[in-house]
Amino acid sequence: MPSKASVIFRYQVALCVSLNVVSIGSAQELPRRAPADLLDRGTQTLLDNADSPVIRMGDTEPAAPKSLYSQSQNRELWEGPGLLDQMIQADSLVQKPVQTVSVDKKPSKHKHWYENLSLGGYTQIRFDKTLQEGPGAAPQILGDKGIGSIEGFTMRRARLKIQGDVAPHLGIYFQPDFAITPPGSSDATYFAQVRDWYGDIYVDTAKVHRFRVGNSKIPYGFENMQSSQNRAPLDRSDPINVAVSPNERDLGVFYYWTPEVKQKLFHELQNARYKGSGDYGILGLGVFNGQGGSVLDANNAPHVVARLTMPFEVGNEHFCEVSIQGMGGNVVVQGAEIRPLGQGPAITPTGTGGSDGLWQKHLGSTFVWYPTNFGLQTEWNVGETPGLNDEQTAVQTRAFYGGYVMAMYAIDTAHHGFFMPYTRWWQYQGGYSTQKNAPYGHGTELATGVEWQVVKELEFNLEYGLIDRVNTTAINKEGKLSYQNFDGSILRFQCQFNY
Repeated sequence: MPSKASVIFRYQVALCVSLNVVSIGSAQELPRRAPADLLDRGTQTLLDNADSPVIRMGDTEPAAPKSLYSQSQNRELWEGPGLLDQMIQADSLVQKPVQTVSVDKKPSKHKHWYENLSLGGYTQIRFDKTLQEGPGAAPQILGDKGIGSIEGFTMRRARLKIQGDVAPHLGIYFQPDFAITPPGSSDATYFAQVRDWYGDIYVDTAKVHRFRVGNSKIPYGFENMQSSQNRAPLDRSDPINVAVSPNERDLGVFYYWTPEVKQKLFHELQNARYKGSGDYGILGLGVFNGQGGSVLDANNAPHVVARLTMPFEVGNEHFCEVSIQGMGGNVVVQGAEIRPLGQGPAITPTGTGGSDGLWQKHLGSTFVWYPTNFGLQTEWNVGETPGLNDEQTAVQTRAFYGGYVMAMYAIDTAHHGFFMPYTRWWQYQGGYSTQKNAPYGHGTELATGVEWQVVKELEFNLEYGLIDRVNTTAINKEGKLSYQNFDGSILRFQCQFNY
């Protein structure tokens, strides 16, 4: 920054040169006011206060020169507030190169549909061990291949999710699983299979009314719709899950109605603490095949489902949800050879196969007290479903009932992550219609465990269970009774990666 003295000197020299050029130029007088874009207010004021000190052509006597320093108006020129500082600043700008910023005048490109998609998922690695085994059937838990005659490390789930709104009235969701064991396989595993692939058609841009078309979850049961990524227990309970197994999904069309205020509430509840089920509407209606996800339909009679739920806030940051749901339709039961009661020749029970199927209906209720600290969750359902008769010779429509109750407690620490201890007990008496021959029996389970979320991306779960449940494996051996209960205890550990 130049000093004040140097700036004054420069402006005096420039002024003298300018006035002498005027005096020796053309007889026509040049304008004394400099262009505004070349001189600042200080320089212009100097010119206005100074007449030419030389004799102009045609004048007889020189005009009396005015002093630049003696007049009060000149003192105002140099001593006026902020004026000299402006001159110094202007001088500095002349000496420094001006930096220019290039502006892209091209119009912004329209976003491609794929730029609205997000990528995520999770992976679950388990280690299972049977600690105690009773005299009945061999250890088995539906869906967990790590429990059985040979136990060790397994990959329970390996999911990749692609989702987003590709247009104002269309959203898509695609989720494959890369840890699938094909039906009937004992050792081949880790195959890729579609779990979800659907489009949400928004009737209005506020997404209050929407139709979901494709392979997606069936809106029956809070625990069924709850993602395994969020659920605290390692697996779903049998009495609620048998209605929509395998994998809680099917191909169909579903309508969901969710007011905007409830959309926000569903979103807030779907996190590690509250473990919500997601937005399946305040009202949900649907028509679907009925044989289960990834299984082709086996008859011409689609299933129907309806669900009404209401989440609401109680007091200060305490949330509750109550629901009622029902579904029904004809399901075709797959058959397999067994020896009834372990005796006689092998047969395939009647009532299996064909193209008609057997009637099933489910009516269930849900109550959830979300765990701000203490939480409580319970679901119960009754109805009719295909089940093997007591003689193990035929599959018939039989009554069922069952449900579960679970208590949990949310503990959020400052430096050691998030903990959720839980205890769940369930009981079920009924048939397993999606298993071969629809085995029928009674089962209970008491499981207690703790989930530890170290950081958002990493979770651990340790669970101990006391089990008395039906082993759904069909056995075709002389003297071997199919569908006995496994009675024992197991210990399971899981590591989960979220991304």
